Amino acid sequence: MDIETRLNYIWQARKSDRDIPKEDRALVHDMFWGDFEHQFDAGVYAYALLFDCDDKGLQRYRTAFAYFRENDFFDDRAAAVITAVCNYWHSAGYFEPELRAVMKEWPWEEEATVCTAAIIYFATLTFDTKSQERLNFLKKIAFDLYGSMEITDDDFLKDIVISACYGVRTNYRRLRQTIHTKEDLLGFEFQ
Repeated sequence: MDIETRLNYIWQARKSDRDIPKEDRALVHDMFWGDFEHQFDAGVYAYALLFDCDDKGLQRYRTAFAYFRENDFFDDRAAAVITAVCNYWHSAGYFEPELRAVMKEWPWEEEATVCTAAIIYFATLTFDTKSQERLNFLKKIAFDLYGSMEITDDDFLKDIVISACYGVRTNYRRLRQTIHTKEDLLGFEFQ
């Protein structure tokens, strides 16, 4: 089995709460701390599932994120970093500067997956913390993008603002019908 397949197997096994043998844990660790050029998105995910969040690991993810965004043609590995930190480590707050930077820049044509992950996890962080400052920032981003060529689905932006105010387990369809213009996005508040 090649390394990428092995890392994918380890990641999937750990997602299913299966025990991971010592040699597989070592492989994930060594790949994560090795050369960025030879890393796979499955290894990026697996590391966060196998090892606890710490400052050193978080800094490594930040460095990897910058490297992947700068050097990768596809954005899968950079998006994997966002998911690993924000979902598996439950640390969207620690990665907030990176999420905000992506949202401000919004490189949709080159990094659609990264943009999508950044705005979704930022919306979740906003709802979880009930931060008015974060909500205002998110609404401004959605307002600026609404109806623009940088994103082709305004319903996605509506859902992002709704989830930031109401949480992810909301009837988006009903609330989405109340938004007719981009100005309507600004009227949403925490519920």
